[in-house]
Amino acid sequence: MNRLYLTVGCALTLVLGLACSSCGWITERSMMGRAILWMDADMGDIDRFPARVIAAGEGTPFAFAPATPGRYDGVFAPLVVQRDQASDTVGLDAFLESRQSWTFLVLRLDTLVYERGFAGHDGGEVETTFSVSKSLVSLGVGLAIDRGLIASVHDPITTYLPELAQRDPRFERVTLEHLLTMTSGVRFERSKMPWGDEARSYYHPDLRSVALSRDISGDAGTDFRYNFYNPLLVGLAVERASGMSLSALLSEGIWSRIGAEADASWSLDSRKHGFEKMESGFNAAPRDLLRLGRLVLHEGRWNGEALLSADWVRASVTAGPLEDRYGYFWWVNPVEGQHPSWFAEGRFGQFIYVVPDLELVMVRTGSEDGDVRWPSVFELVARRVRELDQGAPT
Repeated sequence: MNRLYLTVGCALTLVLGLACSSCGWITERSMMGRAILWMDADMGDIDRFPARVIAAGEGTPFAFAPATPGRYDGVFAPLVVQRDQASDTVGLDAFLESRQSWTFLVLRLDTLVYERGFAGHDGGEVETTFSVSKSLVSLGVGLAIDRGLIASVHDPITTYLPELAQRDPRFERVTLEHLLTMTSGVRFERSKMPWGDEARSYYHPDLRSVALSRDISGDAGTDFRYNFYNPLLVGLAVERASGMSLSALLSEGIWSRIGAEADASWSLDSRKHGFEKMESGFNAAPRDLLRLGRLVLHEGRWNGEALLSADWVRASVTAGPLEDRYGYFWWVNPVEGQHPSWFAEGRFGQFIYVVPDLELVMVRTGSEDGDVRWPSVFELVARRVRELDQGAPT
């Protein structure tokens, strides 16, 4: 969301403050109250919303191998890093710190070759990930399909949410795949106002009702339009099909089985309704995001055990016909002469970035994106690793 207009915010905050002495009551029950009192989203939102725990396993966390001293020094030598309006030639540590990074981690062939924390962060703290969450929703769909709870992504959304057809028969032509690929035709209007769709899909205390009240604005499968309501509808379908929360499904099927070192969590719309903020609310430690990237790198297998079907992972990271950079809630980065890279991206530069042909996973978290095109940074690192493999100067 964009920064809300301060004049509107100040006036409505005063009205709400006079109407009710408890800000806690307002922020638990009122979308408008949240939008005005909390204003724009930030990394502190993990502490503002109630959350549901995604439990890690009880065993020893999966350990990354330490890098051979000196082996990757050339990879992280000064880089020419392109920003929106300029380029920097700078050592990676200094560059990351100057761009409001909190953590930057690089995993190569199960070896942790680079790990840095800034501003008091060390990679073990649970942080919010914003739209990285959408990629977790995609994994949840894969789990539901693997278990036979959802038959196919080609099922109409009305198979699982039949009340949508009663509102508008055109929903019968909207499939789960349309929602996953952001081609659903569901209405979503970007707005700076605290009553617009961006605020509603982020701050509303009853996101199930919000998802089920959507309108159709265009034919499904004809236009790519990034839309926060799509993951809400998909997540609700998974919840209906599985009879459990998405958090519980992910905990049982993935998080407890990948050697995570910390419980993750998912921010909820409210204590009363208890529905995951599918579009933005997944919270996890960066080192565990690295483990998640490792799972996707290996097409759903973890140390020889299939936690997700390889077919699902491959489909998720394959670009669709209407947008050559987007799969099933995963972004795809075509790289000339190489296999495409895949990534989950969240606001303020939260990333899980996977380079499959190098068995390379990178994670970046931060309080701002630092005016940086982060995929270009990841690809610079990947290029250095290729040069190292080929024995070329780095």
